[in-house]
Amino acid sequence: MIRKSVYTALLAGSLFAYSTAAMAQDAPAEPDQSDAAADAAIAAAQPVDELQAKIELLQAQVEALQESLETVKSAQAKAVPSWKG
Repeated sequence: MIRKSVYTALLAGSLFAYSTAAMAQDAPAEPDQSDAAADAAIAAAQPVDELQAKIELLQAQVEALQESLETVKSAQAKAVPSWKG
């Protein structure tokens, strides 16, 4: 019984706090100037070729993997088991 009333009180309090926060927000009277500047910058930007960007990313990944492979190969050549003599 007490648990149910505590839950009810918490729920009512949170709803009251949420509604006052929503009421406190005012709608902007006019659009922000930075929005217009951002829209103009987006319109002036050149489109990025997605395929070219993916190719460059894959090339960079291949180069990094090749470097890692060379590092592993050089470390493996140095690690000779002692029992092989």
